[in-house]
Amino acid sequence: MESSISDTKNAILLVGKEANHVTHELLASLSAKGVSIHVVDCGMSFRAFRLADSTKGLDFPVLHEVLVQRAFTPYQLMDFINGLLLDRDNLERKSRLYAFLAPSKEFFDKDIKEDERRFLLESLVAKFNQLQEEGFSLLISESRTKEELAYDTYILHLKEAVHCKLIEPIRQKEIDNGKNSRSLFS
Repeated sequence: MESSISDTKNAILLVGKEANHVTHELLASLSAKGVSIHVVDCGMSFRAFRLADSTKGLDFPVLHEVLVQRAFTPYQLMDFINGLLLDRDNLERKSRLYAFLAPSKEFFDKDIKEDERRFLLESLVAKFNQLQEEGFSLLISESRTKEELAYDTYILHLKEAVHCKLIEPIRQKEIDNGKNSRSLFS
């Protein structure tokens, strides 16, 4: 049931409080359709249970289509992306959706000086641009907003570099009578 989305240069950028929640819903939906997904969790925000729970009842091993890895530092993230770019001709790797969860989180660690942060964020944006230009499909989710000019600049440059709309999802609030509650039907 494998499906590929590599024939288009897809990029989705989700930002804001609800980005992680919506990202998990997208991952569940896509993996249920057989899309191979590689999650790069940079902010300890991947929730396997949420993905499994939202796809329970399917006759398809959804979690078998999802690879997960953690990047603990900006340098590990950049090394992973460099590895993808070096292996750009590998059609199996290129057919996956690469979901980057909170890729900028570690760049704002207190141990990283401001000049280094700016340089690393610019490099990250350039790497995402290269991935997209090479035909990799990207889902970038930044769920935590930072009150810093460097973060705002990073988001703006990222949006321009991957040629996509900036989506700031808003979760529909539950009404007291439960009409919008998904828990009623699960």
